[in-house]
Amino acid sequence: MSQFQRLKTLFMILLMSTSLQGCVGLVQYGEKTTQTEMPSVSLSAKSPSANPPAISPGTDKQDGRWISTPTTSWMRENWGKPTRVKAVSEEPKAELWTYEFDTIWGGVMPIFLVLPIPLRAPTGKEKIEFLLQDDRVIRATVTQATYQYGGVFLFSPEGPFVRSFR
Repeated sequence: MSQFQRLKTLFMILLMSTSLQGCVGLVQYGEKTTQTEMPSVSLSAKSPSANPPAISPGTDKQDGRWISTPTTSWMRENWGKPTRVKAVSEEPKAELWTYEFDTIWGGVMPIFLVLPIPLRAPTGKEKIEFLLQDDRVIRATVTQATYQYGGVFLFSPEGPFVRSFR
């Protein structure tokens, strides 16, 4: 390729890029796990991403929508049968009840101009695990999907700028 041909190609790329309103962005997907000791539990099973949440710290929530230190029978009646039950110890009797919800996707999604390219794979499930000891909930572990995103806006009416979100 001649020197003139290279300059012509470079000029055309620069001309096209200045005429486009575009951006480059990235979305990162993952998961977050939190533990709550002696949690208050909502009356119905909800996905960990639901708002309002299904688990709340503290034992002072007695407003009719929450119950502090629920029992095994209360959990079965209000949340239903768990996805998995695992015996943790015999004395004192302890079980780990797991309620699973939506799939968690891990990976990234680069965005060039307006074209998103998803590079994600299923990495797990949103879930809530309750540790029940002597027929009472003593701990809840919540695993939920998260995402972070940000971008660089190259050509905008205000000029180039970087914006980071969440």
